[in-house]
Amino acid sequence: MKSLSLKNLRYEYIQAIRFSHALMESKYRVTIPPEHVEKYRILKDMFHADFEVGENATHEIDEYQLIHKDPTTGIGSIMKPIVFPHTIVEHCKTLWPADRPIDISFAGLVTGKRGILIGDWCKNNLRADYSGLPNLNPLSHSLINKIRKAFGLSPNSYTLRINELVLWSSIRGRTFPIKSWDQEYFDLLTRSKFVLCPSGYHVWSYRFFESILCGAIPIVEKDCPAYKGFHFYYMDDPISEYKWDQETALKNYQLCADRITIPIDELNRELERLTA
Repeated sequence: MKSLSLKNLRYEYIQAIRFSHALMESKYRVTIPPEHVEKYRILKDMFHADFEVGENATHEIDEYQLIHKDPTTGIGSIMKPIVFPHTIVEHCKTLWPADRPIDISFAGLVTGKRGILIGDWCKNNLRADYSGLPNLNPLSHSLINKIRKAFGLSPNSYTLRINELVLWSSIRGRTFPIKSWDQEYFDLLTRSKFVLCPSGYHVWSYRFFESILCGAIPIVEKDCPAYKGFHFYYMDDPISEYKWDQETALKNYQLCADRITIPIDELNRELERLTA
């Protein structure tokens, strides 16, 4: 069996982790440097991600693209906005509950800028004089998480209920190995009808696609080409306009599954060409 390594892959980014995990579903073995194996531990346990450990793959691949700004993810001639493995996409669908008890949620790190944005959204939409969010990431929070990390514990988090909104502030999404797969995060998305998806470093957000995979409808800060064709709302839209139904959620899911996965046969053919 041919083994592959990805030249200069930046393993600190989730875009790289999802991409390399997707390649593990091909007929080729993906080689992971020993210092990065811990990042794949949960993926191996949860999704049977299969890889080799070492530095001596039979083929080193450099014909791939991981551009976060657009986003663009590609291998050879295959181009997608982002790439997820089929196992994660299919697993998210199995998590869909019969009932979604949470109207709206946000899960992620509440930075200063993001706190102002969500605070303004709360004030405008939740029928409350809510001028801003409390500081959910104080120095004490940072120190607590350093201590928890030293003892091998997952990062701490804060949860607030603000009328229809459940807000879960955490740095878990920035800390390996839980960054690779955080079951609590995905459980929250599947219990939600809508998910606030403010912009990250760029206009688009992974949270947008993850919400759709979990059956929630995203509420975005700004539009971008990566969102074309999906059903979503803007944070400027009044909350009275938000409508969730199973049919819309399923259409979003099916479009997302098609857009962010690579058919295995197509992936194998392209890897065969690149390793010929």
